[in-house]
Amino acid sequence: LQLNDTANITSDEAYLVTNTGLLDFTDSLKWNFRINLLFNNPSSGNQPRVYLVSDNEILSNALNGYFISIGETGTSDKIKLYRQDGTSTTEICSGLNIFSNDINVKIRVIRDVAGNWLIESDTSLTGGNFIYEGGATDDNHVFSMYSGIYCKYTGSYSQDYIFDNIYINYSLPQHY
Repeated sequence: LQLNDTANITSDEAYLVTNTGLLDFTDSLKWNFRINLLFNNPSSGNQPRVYLVSDNEILSNALNGYFISIGETGTSDKIKLYRQDGTSTTEICSGLNIFSNDINVKIRVIRDVAGNWLIESDTSLTGGNFIYEGGATDDNHVFSMYSGIYCKYTGSYSQDYIFDNIYINYSLPQHY
């Protein structure tokens, strides 16, 4: 999927969302996806987000959920996990590695039923070389129906966001 806004505007937002059919977090969840940015140094004005879960299908509105983002002010851009509560966001976890230039990375996120999050990255793009980025525990939101991608961008980068190999897996709880 590639952003393709040819309106030549100063700045805008775009998103694509899907109904995942998830009702609650009684299952362990895993997300895999690739982010390829055709520009360097993403920022708060040029930032991709992958909404792992959201209770609202309109990702530019107030919602409750979690997302992965790359891009902030400065050149120390890391993969970060955020919780969104309405319109406010809270950083849950920051990755170890800097992704400021030539951003083309597979990301894997795993959340268990207890709210433990694991974030990994693979710059080889093979899916077999994931390395640890970070982890945290947060279980504030336990209900979700949607997942999606969101781009905040300026006119200069209105065609420079690529998302690929998006995969969501949730397993049934194990009974002993």
